[in-house]
This record gives sequence, structure tokens and C-alpha cells, in this order.
Amino acid sequence: MRAYWVIFVIGCGSAVPADSDDPLPARCAGPLPAFATREAGTLTTRCGDLEVSARPLAGGIIQLRYGSVVERSWAVVEAPVDDPEATLGGDGDRAVACTAAMTVAIDTQCRVRATLADGTVIVDDVELAAGDRLRLVRAAQPDRVYGLGERTGGLDKRGRAWTFWNTDAYDPAHGGWAPDQDPLYQSIPFAVHVNAGVAHGLFVDQPRRMVFDYTDPGRDVIDAEARSLEQYLIAGPRMAEVVERYTRLTGRPALPPRWALGFHQSRWGYPDGGTLEAIAERFRRDGIPADALWLDIQHLRGFRTFTVDDAFSQASLDRVRALGFKVVAIADPGIKIDPGYDVYESGVAGGHFLRDASGVFSGTAWPGASAFPDFSRAATRVWWGGHVTGLRARGIDGIWLDVNEPTTFPEGGGGNTVPDELVVDGDGEPTTMAAFHNAYALEESRATFEAIAETGERPFVLSRAGYAGIQRYAAVWTGDTPSTWSGLAQTLPMLLGLGVSGVPIVGSDIGGYSGHASPELYARWMALGSISPFARAHVTDGVPGQEPWMFTDEVTELSRDLLVERYRLLPYLYSLADEAARTGAPILRPLIWEFSDDPAVAELGDQAMLGPSILVAPIVQPGTTTREVYLPAGRWFELHSGAIHEGPATITVSTTLAALPMFVREGAILPALEAGQLVLDVYPGAPSSFTLYDDTGRTTISLTAEADGASVSIARSRPSPIQVRVHRVDTALVGVDGATGHAYDADARIATATVEAANAAVRFHYDPAITELAPPITVAFEVEVPADTPGQVFIASSATGWTHEPLTRVSASLARGSLTVPRGEWFDYKVTRGSFDTVEKLADCSERANRYRFGAPSSKTITVATWRDRCN
Repeated sequence: MRAYWVIFVIGCGSAVPADSDDPLPARCAGPLPAFATREAGTLTTRCGDLEVSARPLAGGIIQLRYGSVVERSWAVVEAPVDDPEATLGGDGDRAVACTAAMTVAIDTQCRVRATLADGTVIVDDVELAAGDRLRLVRAAQPDRVYGLGERTGGLDKRGRAWTFWNTDAYDPAHGGWAPDQDPLYQSIPFAVHVNAGVAHGLFVDQPRRMVFDYTDPGRDVIDAEARSLEQYLIAGPRMAEVVERYTRLTGRPALPPRWALGFHQSRWGYPDGGTLEAIAERFRRDGIPADALWLDIQHLRGFRTFTVDDAFSQASLDRVRALGFKVVAIADPGIKIDPGYDVYESGVAGGHFLRDASGVFSGTAWPGASAFPDFSRAATRVWWGGHVTGLRARGIDGIWLDVNEPTTFPEGGGGNTVPDELVVDGDGEPTTMAAFHNAYALEESRATFEAIAETGERPFVLSRAGYAGIQRYAAVWTGDTPSTWSGLAQTLPMLLGLGVSGVPIVGSDIGGYSGHASPELYARWMALGSISPFARAHVTDGVPGQEPWMFTDEVTELSRDLLVERYRLLPYLYSLADEAARTGAPILRPLIWEFSDDPAVAELGDQAMLGPSILVAPIVQPGTTTREVYLPAGRWFELHSGAIHEGPATITVSTTLAALPMFVREGAILPALEAGQLVLDVYPGAPSSFTLYDDTGRTTISLTAEADGASVSIARSRPSPIQVRVHRVDTALVGVDGATGHAYDADARIATATVEAANAAVRFHYDPAITELAPPITVAFEVEVPADTPGQVFIASSATGWTHEPLTRVSASLARGSLTVPRGEWFDYKVTRGSFDTVEKLADCSERANRYRFGAPSSKTITVATWRDRCN
């Protein structure tokens, strides 16, 4: 007789109905049916050859097992603890396990039916076929499905079948993965189901090949190449609670070092350290903020992992680091089979490689014939970690794990891997690669992360492949996304799906992997990358680079502006990373995360929330001149101008190549860094709070709207100056209590105060009434002109009907002035000397395209090369 196990874990979350006298349904305490027994907190049922056990765990979790064969979990990190308040019993001919959140009933055919405390059905098994392959069919519920890790397609995963099998998805015809490609590199079989605003989660802990099939509107199918199937059914009722419980089960995300949240530059093909130095110097010279440069496989000696080619001298890498850059190096799992190579020799001596009948298994990878470490073995993880430590000693700050599905290279393209039948150690519980395949990169990431952590520094690891729990050790990117508009459009919903799946530090190759991005495509990708938790530009070999200056002057300038804004908001991003490490919450999250009761956001995958407070609407289509943005219920402030919009509403915003629509939610507390000083931008509404994190600790900030203004309280461990800015203050500031100084900007409509005490309470007194949603605003201009320019200098703009408005000539080569323009809107302009016969021209006398500005408080210096009347 062959037995099988299926595990369901059900987490606490839903409230008991208010009219219930008994905290658990009475049926849970009924007598056990004849096919069930109860022992030591476990309910066991038998249905022919099948054995199903139910064990309530602390926190309202119920664990169900089908059969007696249990495979070890690579994902679950918490040891189960019995729930002392749970009830095991019967309901007629069904065995029943109850917690305060859910009820699970098992019938005489071992079919499971699970309901929430309010009676909502969330699992209704129809059919179970068990053998060498396990197939579970359930009645589909009227819900949407989110998450499932790294997936193409839209936000809701219903309507397609999804395969869990880590795969090198590179397709030469596309220069990356194909549109709607499945599977990809990550296998995270965790779904968040949402029905009428109520969420629950389903995690199927099985690293073998598996399919979730949602193509039949009446049935959901789980089909696994396995003789066991472990599941965790996790209650909400909100998405945040589901993900919090899932990451409690599989491990909280790792908090990255602060520099990891900056901008990073990479490519396959930097030929030497001198090139890397020149790139570092160019970033600093052009004033484009960046924190890390990356070394792809070209830096290795003959593609040998853990080596550095002589072209990348230690002195050169030291000079790069002296310019303020961290250096991240790639490490592939394919170890060149070379008796003179110390990594290979030590791997063989220590028994660290996968083996087949003939000895060390040989597969083709970048260095040719290669051996592959058995990361399921503790000693092998230590051995790998020792080599990671060696790289760290050479000044490598972070590790990039690539082709770790693991991939081997067949003739004609990617997609192959090591054989399923190879035996692995399994941490002392031997199994095969078929059972370890999807967890291979997880354990490689673990070995890498733990080695860096032992040096006393916070690790940064990036992994292409992964399994449930990858968030414990590594950031993730979307792999070989082709440099196409389709690739860009797919990226945001992929990042959102990963975030809902417990992986918060996510990003894509800015510009796309395949290269040859147009200036417009790169600019739009840079905008999306600037608000992605992980921001790295990367491109393949043999194509032009994708550094910000490789396109046009306009793209260089807008890239600088977008990245300056990212760095301004870095205190907010870092605090969100800390929240993720504490709760599992994504940094970039779908709107349904925050607005679960709004049906308009259920499938909205081209907008996102950056944390709880900033709505972002990247532009992902070519030739876009306007963009529709949906704003949920409440008051929203355009981030840079303070223009107000009342939701729920769909608004149409004008766009330019530099546009990235961003709106702040009422009640927001946004920490930022400006000129080295911490700034708190607050938007009073409903009472709110925010936890600011930096490397000295956490600061709790609270915001309350008052009848005559607003109050801000700050609780921290040490005093230092903080500037608090209140948006919007439409009438004069009456006064401020608890501050060392204050000011009011009538044009920006912002009240500012400075506080220094560790524990501060500052009260702004003003009339909170809004006089106009979007009053006009004044923008300043500073224009550098040729020193021999005669007469006056003017600005002609679309905001003033293209009339020529004079500036003040403050020197032979400089003019200054301002224009009053619509707040929160883009406008075009040109510099003239009073007529279009004297309009500015480029240095070669070609036409100067319209310049553009945004109606927000700002100043800008521009340079005129020459004038039209000098080109005749």
C-alpha cells in the first residue's frame, strides 16, 4: 500500500461573527465519525489507501496531511506549535477541525472543504487522483488570484495555467523571454485569493514540477509530479495579513544595506577596470546619482566562478570604490571542470558536486564542461560561502547569482537543466534533483547570504532563480526582459506579483536586456526603474551600452532628474524596506493592497502604490501625450506641485518624455533628504503614523488634522534638526508651537517649521480650508546666453499663449525671471529675444525643439547656444 500526504495550513485572521455565543461552531465538538481518530492534538482520517491528518497549529492554523510520506520543506522556517484553543470533532459523517478563523471538514472520500468564520467557502475539493502524480481538482470560487511569484500577464492570474519549474527562459528570437512566456526563473507557488474585498492565501509547498490551472471557470486544478502535496491555506481578511502570515511561515524579507536601494549600472561586456573607472567618473562628473557598478561574466578568467581577470586589477576596483561606488560581482553555479582550478579541486575533494553513475556530473555552462554544487548539503553551503568570503576580501560588496535554475546549455538555446534523477544530500535526507530543482537557487542564495553576514555586514544578494522563501536571502529581478514596449508593459505587473508573493526587493533591467532601446523606451523604463525597489540598468553584450548618457541630452537630463528624486525619497524607501523586513509588506504594491474594497482596482496593473502613500502611474506605451490615472476615494495631491484631485475619479494628465505621474494620498507622511537635511512632508487628513528607519534606529511620526491646522509628533532616540512641511496651507500661517523656527510659502502653499528635540510635538495653526484645487503657480527661470547677446531675453510659452515674457538681464551671459503657469501641468516654452525671428537655435543652427517644464515650485538653469537671426 502506498500512502500520500497533502498538507493544508490555515491561518487565523477573520473575526468571529458578532452574534455567535460560542467562539467555535458547535459542530466542531460533535462525535468523531468512524473513519477518524484523535490523538495528541491531531485528527486522523482514513479513506481506503489514503490517510489524511488534521493538526490545528497556534494562531488558528490547521495542518492537513494526506498519507504517510512527508518530504522536507525548504521554505517553511517556523516549527509548528499546537493550537490549544482549537477543536477537533465531527459533524455527522465528516471529520472537522476548527480554529477561530476557519473550519476544515474532511468527508469519507478524503475531500476537504474549508470555510471562513463567516461561512464563506474558500476550498471545495471535487476530485483527488493520487499515484506517482498527484492531481487535485477544486470547485473554483468567485475570486481573483494574485501573486504566484514571477509571472507575465496581468495582475489577476485567473484564465491561464501556470507552471512552477525554474527555467532559463531566454529565446534568441526575442533577445530575452517571449511575450507571455511561462514558466520563468522563479517558482513561488503562493496565491492570494480576494473575493469581495476579503483575502485568503494558498501556499503549496512543493519544489517539484507543478501546474496551477485556472483555465476552467468552474474548476481549479493543481497537478504535481509528486506523491505528496503540502498546502498552507492562510486567512486574511486583508492582503497585508495574508502576506504577513505567509512570510512568518517562510521567513521575513532580508533588510538590504542602504546602498542597495540606490541606482546601479551594469552590462555584459565591460572589458576592463579602466572602463569601469571611466563610467564611475562620468556618473560623478554629470551629477547623476549612483551607488554600484556591476561585473558580469566578462570579469571572470575563462568564466571561472570566484576569479577576477587581470584586466580588472585590484587597484582599478579600489579606485572605483574610492569614487563612492560599491562593486557587485556575478557568481554562477557552473564550476569549470579543470584540475588546475582551485575551486573545482576543492569541490571534488570535499564531495561538493552533484554526481551521476560515472562520477562528478558534467553539464555545459559558460565555462564549458562544468560541475554543479549540491546546495542541499550543509557542508557544500559552507564551502561555497568560503569562496564568497574570498571575494569579499577583494573588495566585492555584493553577489549576483545568475543562471541558477540551474541552467545547462544545449545546442540551439537555453531551457535545459541538470537531470532530475541526480541524487542530492537533502541535508541528510537524500532525495533527487526532481524534488530539489526549484529550491536549488534558494539554498545557493542562503549559502551566499550567510557567508556575507558572517563578515558583520548586511548582505546584498541578487538571484535570478528562487523558490518560496527566497526573500530571506536575496533580491530578485525579472531576468532577460527584451528591450521592447511589450517587455516594458509586462514589467510592472510582474513586480507587483512578486511583491504580493512576499518578495519586496524587486526590479528589472532598465532599458531591457536585449538592447537597442530607443531614447523614448529607455526614458520610460528609467521612470519605472526610478520607483522600483531595485533599480539597475543592464544590457547584453554586443550592443550599445545603456548608461543614462548613451541616448540624447534630453534623456540624460531626465534620467538625472528621476534619479535625484529617487535619492530624495530614499529615507521613505529605506523605511519601506524596514517595514518589509518586519511584516513582509511589499514596497511596490498593487492598488488592491491598499484599496481592497474598490472594484475599480481589482485588475489595475499599470499603476501601483509606492508604500502606503504614493500612487505612481508609469507610462509604458510609445507616443503617449496623455495618460489616464485612476485615483481611489479620498483626496490626492500631485507630488511635486500640490495640485489637489478628489477621488474616486479617473483623471487625464498631460505627459512629456520626462513625465512620471505621482500622487500623494491624504494623511501621508513622507520622509525625504534634501541638501543633507531630513525633511518630513505631511498631508493632513485622517490620523496617521509612519515609522522612519535609518541605521541608528526607528522614529515614530504621527500626524493629526486639527480644526485650526495640524499636529505632528516625533518620537526618536536622539535630537537633530528636522524640517516639517505641511501641504496644503492655502491661507497665511497664524503660528507654530513647539518649533525653533517657521515660514510660509504663499506660492507653493506650504508651511514649514524646524524641530530639533528627540521627542517633539509641533502644532501648526492655520485655516485648513482649501481655496482652490489647483491655483496657478510661479516657476523661476535662469537662462545662460552667449555673452554678446544684445538686448533683452524673453520666454515664450504655451502657458501664456506663446507671448514673449521678458526676463531680467543680470549679467552679459545670464538672465532671470519667472512665469505664472497652471499648477500640476506640463507646458512648452522657448527662449527668444522678443520674437520668433530671434528664437534660440542649437549650436549647428538646427531647430531647437520646444523645451518643457512642469507647473511646480522649482528653478532651472538652461543654456542657449545661439539665435535664429545669427544663423541666416
